[in-house]
Amino acid sequence: MNIRTINTIAIAVMTAFLMTACGGSSSKSGDTTVTPKSTTLKGDLKDYFEVVDKEYKIKVDEGSFMKSGMITVEIKRNSTPFDFPTDNINPFGTNGSEDYHIGFGIEIFDESGPVVVKNATSGGMSGPYSSDDVTSLMKLGEGESGFIRWSVSGDEVEGLTSFQISSALEKSSRSNYSSSSSSSSTTSSTNRGSEDWDAVLKSYETYIDQYIKLMKKAKDGDASAMTEYVEMMENATELAEKMESAGDDLSTTQMNKFMKLQTKLANAAMEMY
Repeated sequence: MNIRTINTIAIAVMTAFLMTACGGSSSKSGDTTVTPKSTTLKGDLKDYFEVVDKEYKIKVDEGSFMKSGMITVEIKRNSTPFDFPTDNINPFGTNGSEDYHIGFGIEIFDESGPVVVKNATSGGMSGPYSSDDVTSLMKLGEGESGFIRWSVSGDEVEGLTSFQISSALEKSSRSNYSSSSSSSSTTSSTNRGSEDWDAVLKSYETYIDQYIKLMKKAKDGDASAMTEYVEMMENATELAEKMESAGDDLSTTQMNKFMKLQTKLANAAMEMY
């Protein structure tokens, strides 16, 4: 988790830098249309979901130095009941007191084979755009549809024609705790979490708010954004060190807060294009 967090912060700051260098200009171009190779998912969840059969666009935002794309796929819940409990599940890449980890991946093909591969067990920057997309799919009722997104490099979309959705379900080792004493101890620890993380999350939220302001300045061509970039880079390094020192002892509440901040950060970056 710490490595993914550090990478997320580094990418966010670098995005701000690149947008400043571009003078905040960006334009939409190069969208690509793809269709499902099959409406049936691969992997552990193929009996419960299906891909809605239609054309999908990989939307590309292009700037002077970078191109980023995103594909949004509609997933429909069928009538097969889950044969595993769904009240204590986390997406891959997140941790808490979950009984299971769950995930969705995508392979996008050109005429010669797969070009983009996002594994169903991947989280963080290599997984879906938001872990909330995964969670929302697990809450769908029979016949309902939801959406899941993946970020794609804009340099990879040319010539893409089709895609396949994969899925994964994995029992967590945490679910093996069966004795009442262990369960009580685990629950207490999970609910309490680390006091260090309360402070870290507060600092992280402040960092994100500063980052969003910097992104807006960069988009508007404000020259002061370049100077502030240096300070943001220093803040990112300091925050990464705090996260490393805080360890992995997060409560469920703290983890939920962390994921919401991750989503806020990612959404802010995408909205700037």
